[in-house]
Amino acid sequence: MTNLRSGSWVATKAMLVEAIFAVVAGGLIGAISQQLRKAEPLWATALVVWAGLPGTMLLVQFAIHRLAGTPHLGGGLISSFVLAALASAFSWYAMRQGAMLGGIDETSITHDLTALPAILFSFLMALPRLFTKRQS
Repeated sequence: MTNLRSGSWVATKAMLVEAIFAVVAGGLIGAISQQLRKAEPLWATALVVWAGLPGTMLLVQFAIHRLAGTPHLGGGLISSFVLAALASAFSWYAMRQGAMLGGIDETSITHDLTALPAILFSFLMALPRLFTKRQS
């Protein structure tokens, strides 16, 4: 959206670069998150998943868009980081709950679709639970 002011061709090119990058980055973050799902300490692993992985991908994304000549990066990169951090955190959380796994630990689509609503609710309530615990 931020590149529309530079014309439809520039915006389309930026979108295609982003789409290709997102497929590769999403797969990489998913694979790394699965490897980290049982890592301890939990707080350090959460920091890596919430900020470290999306931050690293942001730097790579910035470099790729600069090479592609994308003119307006600021807003798009900020949005991308926020969405990547949320998606990365949720994927890692779901994997810790035994869903969205691939490879030798693979879970079925049926299992994941059945389990994900409860996992999503639990994920959304994790922060309020943390504050409630700290206040008691």
